[in-house]
Amino acid sequence: MTRLGRWGWGTVLVTALLGILFSLVTLAAPPEEDPGPLVEVRGPAAVDTAPTPRAPAPPEARRVQVGRTSAAVPVGAGEAPRPVLLRAPTIGLSAEVDDVGVTGDQQMQLPDDPRRLGWYRYGPAPGDGRGAAVLAGHVDSATYGVGPLARLAELTPGDPVSVRLDSGAWHRFRVDSIESFDRQALPAAVFTRRGAGRLRLVTCTGAYVPELGGYQENLVVTAVPGEG
Repeated sequence: MTRLGRWGWGTVLVTALLGILFSLVTLAAPPEEDPGPLVEVRGPAAVDTAPTPRAPAPPEARRVQVGRTSAAVPVGAGEAPRPVLLRAPTIGLSAEVDDVGVTGDQQMQLPDDPRRLGWYRYGPAPGDGRGAAVLAGHVDSATYGVGPLARLAELTPGDPVSVRLDSGAWHRFRVDSIESFDRQALPAAVFTRRGAGRLRLVTCTGAYVPELGGYQENLVVTAVPGEG
């Protein structure tokens, strides 16, 4: 879906695309504080990095860059309730969610403001019961500063995460795994439509190297339905 990069503080601002992140894009300035070592856990719902055979994509399929390319097929965006708010109380995260698609160069769109998240509307929605619903956002921004996703790596397995839909319904999840990937090697399986329903949160992490395009890793948190 994306490569998450960010804007440097120099005279020339460099954009690196994630993705989700979609890898996900981050328009960013370095966080003021080092968040510490990245938690890296693999639970049962962790991203499957093993190659899997795929059926041919239908004619209307869109292709979205996620470090490497994955098929992204529109599934009737706007026809079902959509996510509008994400909460993760253990890290003080409360962020509104916007519908996003893809840019002209086939990257996942992300809200410029790191205080808002983007839901990949061509994939499952939270609570659909099948596949991964992906919410992604910038970790920080030269314009808006550090966003709440800067604390995403502080989540631990079992922590609660909840999503409110525009219908008013809440879907509750618990963190299952926290993983990091090189931003050029974000697995296509992050955006899978297969398997049990789950929630994925994606942002940038790792070292910030302006001359290499920004943050060098993507953080992927996978949560499964249930109370934390």
